[in-house]
Formats: sequence, structure tokens, C-alpha cells
Amino acid sequence: MRSSIDPQQIEEAYARPRRGGNLPAMRLEASSILAKAHQGIDAVAERKAEAAARLKSLGQLIDPYLLVRATGDPSWRKMRPKSASSATRYLSKSWAPLHGVPIEQITRQQLKARRDEFVTSFESTVAELTGGDHAL
Repeated sequence: MRSSIDPQQIEEAYARPRRGGNLPAMRLEASSILAKAHQGIDAVAERKAEAAARLKSLGQLIDPYLLVRATGDPSWRKMRPKSASSATRYLSKSWAPLHGVPIEQITRQQLKARRDEFVTSFESTVAELTGGDHAL
């Protein structure tokens, strides 16, 4: 099946400069990236480092979360004082190994492994308190 469009028209349509748009800005950015590359600077690595610096870790998110829960919010009701102290202790001590990890990099496997450590620890504590090996 033949197209009714002339190949010359297609070529002219794509070769014709477009008005407006972001072409000048893109060319300027490309020239700055090339200039950095000629100087031996890796622009892609710089962007990745900047993005990594903006990532929040689990430890950085705990205090704002606890503040919202302690004061209340339209989305979250206010925690009772004992619940707030328990949540603070739990999040600050039990989850300490993951405090330095950026939140986007925490996987389900890490969470499951940490939870399994809690269960094992709890079971051993129950066994010690009851004087036997009781499975829960």
C-alpha cells in the first residue's frame, strides 16, 4: 500500500525549524553538558549525586512523623501519651539499623528480615520468662 504523502513533504516537515518550544534551552543544556565532558566532569554522575543528597532516610522521617502523631493532624488523630512514647521507643531503637538507609532504597526483603528478627527475639524472651521453649 502506497502512501499519498510525498516523501519530500515529510523531509521538509521534519527539517523545518519549529517556533517556540524548548529547543534553545535544550541546546544550551546540551552545550553545557558537552563543555563539562571536555573538562572531564561527569554531568550524569553529578545529577545522580544531587538526587541522592535529596533522598530522605528512614531516620530523618521518624521525627516529623512522631511530631504529626503527637500534635494531631487532619489526616492523623493525636496519639495518646503512652502510645507516643511506645512508638518513639519502637521506631528509634528497633528500626535503628535502617535509619541511615534512604527510604526509596528500603526493600520488602529488608523489612521482612527486620520483622523476623523481632519475632525471633520475642519468642526467645517468652521462652526465657516461662522457663521453657513455648512456640507462639
